Amino acid sequence: MQQKEPVTLSELATLVNGEVIGDPHILISGIGTIYEARPGQLVMAEDERKLKQALELKPTALLLPFELADKGAEVKGVIKVQNPRLAFARLLAYFAPQYSLPQGIHPEATVSPKAKLGKNVRVHARAVIEEGAQIGDGTWIWPGVYIGPDAVIGSDCLIYPNVVIRERVTIGDRVIIQPGAVIGSDGFGFVTVDGVHHKVPQIGTVEIGNDVEIGANTCIDRATVGKTVIGTGTKLDNLVQIGHNAEIGPYNLMAGMAGVAGSSRTGEYVTLAGKAGLAGHLTVAPKTVVAGGAIVASDVTEPGFLSGIPARPHREEMRAKATMRRVPELIKKQKELERKVAELTELLERLSAEAR
Repeated sequence: MQQKEPVTLSELATLVNGEVIGDPHILISGIGTIYEARPGQLVMAEDERKLKQALELKPTALLLPFELADKGAEVKGVIKVQNPRLAFARLLAYFAPQYSLPQGIHPEATVSPKAKLGKNVRVHARAVIEEGAQIGDGTWIWPGVYIGPDAVIGSDCLIYPNVVIRERVTIGDRVIIQPGAVIGSDGFGFVTVDGVHHKVPQIGTVEIGNDVEIGANTCIDRATVGKTVIGTGTKLDNLVQIGHNAEIGPYNLMAGMAGVAGSSRTGEYVTLAGKAGLAGHLTVAPKTVVAGGAIVASDVTEPGFLSGIPARPHREEMRAKATMRRVPELIKKQKELERKVAELTELLERLSAEAR
């Protein structure tokens, strides 16, 4: 493993298009957190609460948004930027440890002579690439990966260990697939006749756009016919399930254990939080956000923030939950009213009897 040599605060500022306050010549050896930072590390604080925590550690330098830059005077140096999160991501990439990995095709890899590999492709031990598969320039195939017949993978992709990419799947450029993901598994299709479940052949495929990331152990099913689509720039977390013939729009975000049933479609910039789900054959409007654990059971025609089961606008769901919390009190009041009504009824009957 190779670590980056320390660099000056000024050099890091240039990398993230930031401005330096304080000593530009401070040497920075890495990135710390607001909970732990060693001498020589830079710490990001994107709001006043985190800045207060960071200052208690007395870090060497801070990465701050413009509006907080003047409050970092206690440290030796500050890089101020417009978007601290984006700058932080770039700095993490810069300081990421580098590993020496073998070039070319490992002798223990199995690559069909009928497969086509581009320039600077790396194929590690025990990877299998079947006939007709095409791998673009600069793509890395890690150990234990299986790439099926006629699959097409673009350039500069990272396919991590034990990924399965089945036959005829198409993957764009700069795609990252984390360990254990399965792309192009059979969709869940059966016909039940006389109590027996008969398999419906899944003869379609999967098409994944450019700049997509697919999390560990995520499964994307192939279409029954046609294709399952993952749009450009979409990011899927670990353990996400995408059903057959689903069409996930560009730049979607889906957190861990989210699920999309077959033939549903999402617009661009849709977000599913953890354990959120879409029922089958639905359409979800662009820029919709579905809260964790919520289940969308009908078409979403207008963007908004949805929660609950079935999912509905979040404020409506919160009002309903607030009402539900009052149910025990309302039941108690109802019983009290019933008791009083019974007493009044008894009194009226007695007075009526006496009047007769």
